[in-house]
Amino acid sequence: MEIVGLDGGARVFLAEEKKFSSCTAAILLGRKLKREEVTENALLVNLMGLGNGKYRSPSELNRAADRLFGGCFDCVNLKKGDRQLLEFYAEAVNEGDNVENAIRFLGELILNPLTEGKGFKAEYAEREKQALRAEISAAKDDKKSYAKNRLIEEMFKGESFGVYGDGYSEDIDRLTPEGLYRHYRDIVDSSDVDIIVAGNFDREKVLEALNRLNLKSVKREPFEKQELKKRKTSYITEKMDVEQGKLCVGIRIQGDYYALLAANEIFGGGANSRLFMKAREKEGLCYYISSGLVRGNGTVIVQSGISSENVKRVNEIIAEEIKGLESADEKEIKSAKESLIKKYTAAEDSLAGISEFCLGTVLWGGAESLNEAKEKIRALKANDIRQAFSGAAADTVYFLKEKGKDS
Repeated sequence: MEIVGLDGGARVFLAEEKKFSSCTAAILLGRKLKREEVTENALLVNLMGLGNGKYRSPSELNRAADRLFGGCFDCVNLKKGDRQLLEFYAEAVNEGDNVENAIRFLGELILNPLTEGKGFKAEYAEREKQALRAEISAAKDDKKSYAKNRLIEEMFKGESFGVYGDGYSEDIDRLTPEGLYRHYRDIVDSSDVDIIVAGNFDREKVLEALNRLNLKSVKREPFEKQELKKRKTSYITEKMDVEQGKLCVGIRIQGDYYALLAANEIFGGGANSRLFMKAREKEGLCYYISSGLVRGNGTVIVQSGISSENVKRVNEIIAEEIKGLESADEKEIKSAKESLIKKYTAAEDSLAGISEFCLGTVLWGGAESLNEAKEKIRALKANDIRQAFSGAAADTVYFLKEKGKDS
């Protein structure tokens, strides 16, 4: 991957892979997650994907995309760690001027939005307000995801990562077409801009097309690992009408990213992980259990579907296996490293996988290619993996409990 700076301060991450016939381009407007603007940002990026000054409706936009670059586009709101990203994305087959046209098309979406009077088109703004309200409400129906979000909200209260990335229903009514447009101007003037281009493309033509957009990027805050603060474990229980309880455990942890990644594979991230084999297969205490490493803020999150009567024992197993990683054997370590290398290898075979990897580098640094990431995994020493969770303990335990259960 090559990193190039544009005239306006934006960074371009070029992952050129000639084995593909197509190319993806993503322009990312980055913001620190803030409670006071997260809903506005989520609504804004959806609104910007409905039309612009040149193509004034979704149908006109879609026809233009088909005619100009024969591909697809999307505008999405992303939460990545403590960052909110407004992503403008397009995919095009590398034929003729398709890729350059796709880049110009994205520039039109960002720099020439559809307006009416002094604001965005009122009809579209109202439609998107209703759609966002429905989306936020529907998120509660996925109880596994809801429990994870509630854990993060409680564990990181007062921190950027604790802000719900899709926004808050109570903020929607105050948003107006005029206010949204004023906020849009602020977004364009005060965001950091990163661009990821992956796949088959002409480097010089792509850079020329991007420079012509003249996107301005503010000086970005350097990524800094937060200091690990050990706290007494917090226990939070909520009741809801669910058939199956949802247990989420947040573990604050620090260390080398790749060592943590391998350790988590043994702990709860892999198909033969210790948590799954002990809590699910051996003792039959839960319907599922797994853990994931949140890159960038030193957190491992365990998720489990479980009955109330088994919560205490599963929490005990989690604590036991955090400590037990110190005794991981050579077979487990080899298996974890092989599993991670396979995942990186699989990512090389898709533009989505390559782009997602590049996004991690955009946000947090680290390896600049999938091959480099694989080499970092291969180079890990067994003791680095065994000691990766050293001193870790549960910070917050959240349980979404079945109604009518008293145990």
